[in-house]
Amino acid sequence: DEAGEAEKLYRQALEVAPRNEPICRNLADFYYDVQILGAAKELYEKISDDKRDWRILFRLGNIYLRQGDQGKALSLWEQARQLNPSEKIIVQNIELLQKSGGE
Repeated sequence: DEAGEAEKLYRQALEVAPRNEPICRNLADFYYDVQILGAAKELYEKISDDKRDWRILFRLGNIYLRQGDQGKALSLWEQARQLNPSEKIIVQNIELLQKSGGE
């Protein structure tokens, strides 16, 4: 299937260039979209060291929330909000978590 082929090609590309951030991000996005969250988390964390991409921090926050770590999710969303304060989905997630009694 196409998804399996895409994953295979991304993995092959990473074998050639294991520190290539766009390839890591694309594979992480693929895993996130197909709900392979452990693999997505591992790759996002690998490329989130510079903390400059709010989308990566936001998605990592979503993964941590799904894994039950509300504190880490909130921390990552706060970092994402600092990078992009006008992004409504970040603010909404923070507010929903706080209203639900999380952190």
